[in-house]
Amino acid sequence: VTLVPPGIDVWESQVGDLNELNDVGGYYREELDGTPFPFYYDFLNDDFITLPGTGYVSGVNNHREAVGGNDDGGLYWSTPQATPIPLPPLQAGDSTVGKDINDAGIIAGVSGVSAVVWIVDGATISQPIAHGTRTRHPDSKAYRLTDLENGSLVVGGKSSRNEQIDPKNPD
Repeated sequence: VTLVPPGIDVWESQVGDLNELNDVGGYYREELDGTPFPFYYDFLNDDFITLPGTGYVSGVNNHREAVGGNDDGGLYWSTPQATPIPLPPLQAGDSTVGKDINDAGIIAGVSGVSAVVWIVDGATISQPIAHGTRTRHPDSKAYRLTDLENGSLVVGGKSSRNEQIDPKNPD
């Protein structure tokens, strides 16, 4: 299935994430190498929504919240119609990107070279929380969040270091 906005000639469309409601987030471009426009597809209502701003969606949750980014950094949309809120960096000058968001409003992503999480509380986004000092190196990324039944949170991603980190003592 190709998701494209109705009535627009689209060069490219890409899905970033799918939630449990079968809603989809992603981006489309009208021209080769053109500006990406973020979208949210509401499966239940068969509604294709171009989100405010430019960029892409890489994560959606079951509350219609979305995360992603653009050339200026990471973004959070509280609803498909909401103006995106920039994700703050760990350090001034760091670029950010949101990769995933769970139903509790925890965002996994990257700030500079660190895998981080942000916590959404109403209209406020926390400062990023780094995943220990060993992940602050090139190509560290936090991609996906998994909520376990016991209330624990698992953050999946990748690291460019070839070493094992003790999960009970990550620093």
